[in-house]
This record gives sequence, C-alpha cells and structure tokens, in this order.
Amino acid sequence: MSNEQLAIDLGRFNALATGAPQRKSASWTPPALTAFRPGTVLAFDQTLANTGWALLQHLGEDGIRLLDAGMIRPPVNGLTSHEDSYARAKFIGDCALRVIDAYFLPAGPREVVYERPSMEGRRTESALLAGLEIYRASNATATAVSNRHAKAVIVGRAGTNADPVTKAHVKAAVEHYVSPSRFMGPGDFPWNEHVRDAVMLGLTRMYDQMKAATS
Repeated sequence: MSNEQLAIDLGRFNALATGAPQRKSASWTPPALTAFRPGTVLAFDQTLANTGWALLQHLGEDGIRLLDAGMIRPPVNGLTSHEDSYARAKFIGDCALRVIDAYFLPAGPREVVYERPSMEGRRTESALLAGLEIYRASNATATAVSNRHAKAVIVGRAGTNADPVTKAHVKAAVEHYVSPSRFMGPGDFPWNEHVRDAVMLGLTRMYDQMKAATS
C-alpha cells in the first residue's frame, strides 16, 4: 500500500470514528434509466398520521412516469391511547386496499412497496402498525424497502446524525426522474415529503429488481 493510499484510508477511518460529516463520493452519479426494471410499482410511505403513496411506471427509454399519487390522513376519531392507533391503522389499511384494487387486477401480479419499519428511534409503532395494514391490504405480497437503503440508492448516501439527508436532498433526487405533471392544477396532485418518499421507495424497488435480474 502506498503512503498516499494509507493517508486516504486513515482519513476515512478518522472521519467515521469522530462522526465527521460524510459526503457522497464525488464520483457518484444518479442511476441511469437502464438501472431500473421496467414495469409498474405502487409505493407507500406510511405512518399513522400521514401516508403518502405513488404509482410509478417505467417505460424503458421513454423514462419513468408518475401516474398518480395521493395522501391517506386518518380523521380525528375522539379516541385515545392504543384505541386511537388501532383506528388510524384500520383506516390506512382500508384506504390502501382501495388504492391497490384500483390499479391492479384481483388475480394479477401486484408490485406493492412500503417502507420497512424501523425498530429504533421514536414512535416506532406508527410505521409498524401502518405498515402491517398495507402488507395485509396487498394480500401479504408487498415488499418492504429500507429508507436508508433507498436514500443510498437514489440520493447517493444514507446520511448520518451529523450529516443527515434532508427533505430537500430527497426532493432533488427524485425529481431527477419524476415530478408532478405540469398539466395538473395546484392542489390536484400532492407533491409533499410523504409522496416524494414513496416515489423514492418505488424507484429503489425498480433498481433492486433490475440489479437482482442482472447479477
């Protein structure tokens, strides 16, 4: 190993050990369209308060289209504690089932994606309960995609506590591939952080499928 390479490796080690901000490699570029598997994916970014969903279609050389998107927001129900959480989860499951049935044939293939619930941090039960309902709505066929993995694929890095991936980073990354149709008026098509996170999860699923098919 050369002295130059040793210095580079030591620098990386020291940055990791001290928690210094980690930036994506200067050589990283967004995956090309050919890195995504053609097809249709319905993705959910779920919590008990706000669940964004997005329907993506990859048309090969014609690019990736955002066919539809929406929000599921459980209403105030007057309940408290676990009963409130259960009611919100049921509402999300009922809505997710209607969205899935609207775009996929009952007996046909369903490519549904949801965020893999984290077992660490605050309010972990929110994504867990909402994710369970989406999994049930998909007839137990939905694929869980890690948020950190999705960021690494689409944004170029998963982020750290000292140097997190922000909402602005995700917005810029997903808009490299898709954005709301300019023919839709204000309010007709949600394009908030929850929908953009759903798009990121859907894109990552297409990427993972192509990688698995070509490896």
